[in-house]
Amino acid sequence: MLEDPDQIDMVLKGKDGTITFVIIDAGITTDEDKRLELLNHKIQCCAAALCDPDQWQEFGGPTEVAVEVQCNFEVNEEAPPQQLNFTTPAGQDISMTVRFVYRPSRYGG
Repeated sequence: MLEDPDQIDMVLKGKDGTITFVIIDAGITTDEDKRLELLNHKIQCCAAALCDPDQWQEFGGPTEVAVEVQCNFEVNEEAPPQQLNFTTPAGQDISMTVRFVYRPSRYGG
């Protein structure tokens, strides 16, 4: 959940080795500035996991990863994915693509 800023919600590993970090935005926080602050912190948490050499190896040593923000509300489909590039302290170049998808809760809300 977006409101749990120090916890990675989910990590998916594709059959081809791709890594996708999933962030759940259920719409609990309605203040846009606060939501952006929480989202930035969650993305930093995902990046920090990649900067840890043990976790990076556990993920398969990826150089490209995705962050999928699953929103419980309509998203602007025209908004292109955002690209973040950084270098880990160990010197690994990482390319991170952040995309937003609409995933309504099956429980309503």
